Amino acid sequence: KALNFYEKNISENKFELGLGLFDTACLYYFQGRFSEAEPNYKRALEIFGKEHKKEDKSIAYALNNLGVIYAVQGKYDKSIQLFKQRLEIQERIFGKENFEIARSFINLANISLDFRNFSESEAYAKKALEVYQKTLGEFHPENGKALNTLGNIYIEQGKYTEAQPYFERAKKIFEETYGDEHTEVAITLNNLAYLNYKLEKYNDALSLYQKALAIYKEHMGPEHPNIANIIGNIALIYKIKKEYKESEELFEQAISILLKTVGELNSDTADTYEHYAKLLEEENNIEKAIEYYKKSLVSFEASLGLDHYRTIEMREKVKILKALI
Repeated sequence: KALNFYEKNISENKFELGLGLFDTACLYYFQGRFSEAEPNYKRALEIFGKEHKKEDKSIAYALNNLGVIYAVQGKYDKSIQLFKQRLEIQERIFGKENFEIARSFINLANISLDFRNFSESEAYAKKALEVYQKTLGEFHPENGKALNTLGNIYIEQGKYTEAQPYFERAKKIFEETYGDEHTEVAITLNNLAYLNYKLEKYNDALSLYQKALAIYKEHMGPEHPNIANIIGNIALIYKIKKEYKESEELFEQAISILLKTVGELNSDTADTYEHYAKLLEEENNIEKAIEYYKKSLVSFEASLGLDHYRTIEMREKVKILKALI
């Protein structure tokens, strides 16, 4: 209603309209309604560019969120361009060595990692760590976040021995800063669990996942997307151990939580559908496997877009399995 008022009553000075568009975009963004947030951010940026100084913080914020939207849609080039524009504005506002700059480096590292640009991702994460250490000190928790990012970059490249010390350093920083039962500790335990999973140390991975799960439940209650994701990871271990009944029950529990918290048309839900479908396929329950691969495809299409590589892979998987029956 407020935005409609601005649209109808503001003709010369567009600044108030820009703020209305910006606030509306932020509301849609935090509700996960990215398709509705995108045009409002675009219009707000156009107005701010004409009415405001280029280094305005609102522009940087809008660029960041629009960049996240493009990343979710699988539009890597557009996403990275906006993150870089945001970084340029922040450097004008804060200078080149400020923790806000380091946060932008982390965003760039994560989006580069999502699209398998490992060398660029590693370079950004190392820049972030360097800035954090200079501006906040070596044992600040922001360093722990940068260390976790670097560990994840090495895992995705299969460099497991290089990943572990980064996770261990992050864990030590978080434990010394927050104690043993903090969510940042749980995030790092989850990363270490995944590392052990990749190293085929399944019992160690299971133990670490269970520790992380206990911390999350204490802070977030029994139903939260992070809890669902860890339950799904535990289900994967039981699948590998051929304990199919336990695995199936855990996947169904994870799916139930995700449907209640983030809904069906979400990339985390799509991932869990896919893993559950793989379990069903391994059990030779092909018809039910196809059902869940299709659910995964619908969720990927809605959350990542029709041309994202995950969507394309899932579309091909459904086509192959359909040909078998």
